[in-house]
Amino acid sequence: MTIDELEAFFKATDLPQSFRIDRGVNIVDVKLFLETQLGVIKAYGIENKAGAACYDRLMQFQKLISSV
Repeated sequence: MTIDELEAFFKATDLPQSFRIDRGVNIVDVKLFLETQLGVIKAYGIENKAGAACYDRLMQFQKLISSV
């Protein structure tokens, strides 16, 4: 999934204010989470270690949100 596709997905999806990813892993502010993760990816790309980690987190979040 491209960055543009991820952004479009999150814009089109009714998102919760917070979300529990896993035991001990909580997103307290989903909007801020998306802004920061997408910002890092746009600044550094997904080939960069930091960008790749952010992309992986967004993909995990997208998968979990889709299954709810």
